[in-house]
Amino acid sequence: GEDVELFDSCNGLLLFRCSQPGPLEADTPFHYAVCNPATLKWVVLPDRSLASGRGGTARLGFDPSVSSHFHVVEYVLHEDEDDNRVIGVQIYSSKTASWNLKESEWDGEFYLDPFAHSSRSVFLNGFMHMMLNDKTIVVVDMEGTTWRTIPVPSDDDEDVQSGCIDQAEGRLCIIYVHDADAVKLSIWILEDHGTNEWTLKHSVMTPQLFPQNNPRLAEDAEDTEAYTVIAVHPECNNLIYFVYGRVYGRDKTLMACEMDRQKIHVIGNLGHYMEPCLPYVPLFSEALADEP
Repeated sequence: GEDVELFDSCNGLLLFRCSQPGPLEADTPFHYAVCNPATLKWVVLPDRSLASGRGGTARLGFDPSVSSHFHVVEYVLHEDEDDNRVIGVQIYSSKTASWNLKESEWDGEFYLDPFAHSSRSVFLNGFMHMMLNDKTIVVVDMEGTTWRTIPVPSDDDEDVQSGCIDQAEGRLCIIYVHDADAVKLSIWILEDHGTNEWTLKHSVMTPQLFPQNNPRLAEDAEDTEAYTVIAVHPECNNLIYFVYGRVYGRDKTLMACEMDRQKIHVIGNLGHYMEPCLPYVPLFSEALADEP
């Protein structure tokens, strides 16, 4: 059997990387596959070809309101194993059933952890958005002709622990986890792609959300490792989903936070060990184009 690793989710489709079992550090051959779990339809992508560089992580682009075709963007890293600089992208189109290698035209050097498969991307208006270097969102279209960068917003808070990009109500957003005296969640919306203008929409101190009479929540609320943002509700920018629980020694719980009402809703327990979580909404359309 093959080792199958979930890489991404986009509008009802899932992207997997499939490889033969082998030593952890071995450079084993692999291929990508796209699946619609609602219809049980799979598409196995053809092999990629790299003249130079290494394949980094990959992301899925799909918008069923525009086309039944999908794209896969693989970020290509420098061939030196110690240099994780992004030197280009490989873009697969289900319309042409082929890969297209493009050299990076982003202004500046950007780095990507080749094992950071849980880093979120956003496919919006035909562009793939990916946050690199923790300070910049890099953007490319599916033809590899338009390249741009978007600086992330700043509220002069130097205690930002992590950020996660997503989309809500058709706009790009970023969720920050702050680890100052108490943990804070904040969400920013990109109002204007032309001017890169961000607006702070919601901000909440998380310890205020948990019952003080719950020993576990009261103890964990000050643990900055306890919060892993999963997603923003696609139709409501004040509802954030996150995983809560210490990295070691505690069960993890999937929760939702209503930012405007400052309320927490427990969705379910995920157990002691948690793989990276991805948002998924079933797509019951038979459309999954795998032919030109």
